[in-house]
Amino acid sequence: MYNKIIQLYGCAYSGFPKKAWTLFAVQLVNASGFMVIFFLTLYLTKKLNFSLEQAGRSISIFGIGSLTGAWLGG
Repeated sequence: MYNKIIQLYGCAYSGFPKKAWTLFAVQLVNASGFMVIFFLTLYLTKKLNFSLEQAGRSISIFGIGSLTGAWLGG
């Protein structure tokens, strides 16, 4: 059963160009990296002993930097 599913996906996506696969891989790494942001506040407060205010500022600065980078990068 699993072999058939894998073969179907292989046939459906085998025609994509290499650039599309590269873009997919880069987006996967990027999304995996952003998953860490949810746990960063816990890490800052529990392990590094930041106050909630300091942790909030750190995450806010990261968010502002992300928005600015996205705007400048287009």
